[in-house]
Amino acid sequence: MASAKTKADHSAESAMLKAVANPMRLDALRLFNERPIASPNEIANAMGIDVKLLSYHVRVLRECGCIEIVDTAQRRGATEHYYRATERANVTRTLSKLLPQSLREGLTGEAVTAIVRRISEAIDSGVFDARDDRHVAWLPLILDEQGWRDFVEFKAQQLEREMEIATESHERLVGSGKSGIRATAVSLLFEGPE
Repeated sequence: MASAKTKADHSAESAMLKAVANPMRLDALRLFNERPIASPNEIANAMGIDVKLLSYHVRVLRECGCIEIVDTAQRRGATEHYYRATERANVTRTLSKLLPQSLREGLTGEAVTAIVRRISEAIDSGVFDARDDRHVAWLPLILDEQGWRDFVEFKAQQLEREMEIATESHERLVGSGKSGIRATAVSLLFEGPE
């Protein structure tokens, strides 16, 4: 019989699978991750879609425990809800193994497109190189199987630390009232063609 922890882990995995199984939901969750709090209206505007199209996906994200309601406000006779992200918009190694190849490829395409768009916008607006402490690195490698596994593990640890830093920074910003530095961190490891 499965332990309670295993059942809880399976339940959490199932919820995250449901949350990331749709590219629109994953994109919305990424946007919720970028803001301390946001309304579906704000997320829909950022995505360039009608809020009616997004409302179902916001409900699914809330049911999956990826976002939680933190505030409400009256707007033009309606109640606008404000949410904060409780989960990162990441397809972990565990989740990736559970997804069909076609969905993994679709999510990869969405993520790479978003990354390239973010980089292009930063370059075009002149902020990409505005800081002299910005970091850009490209490292082509030839790895054996152990080296590949070591890199995968290192990237997982790196992501955990990045999320810890982001959480700590968010907590300091909330207390200070400052808006912070809009930043994008990208980390990729993929098998290249011959």
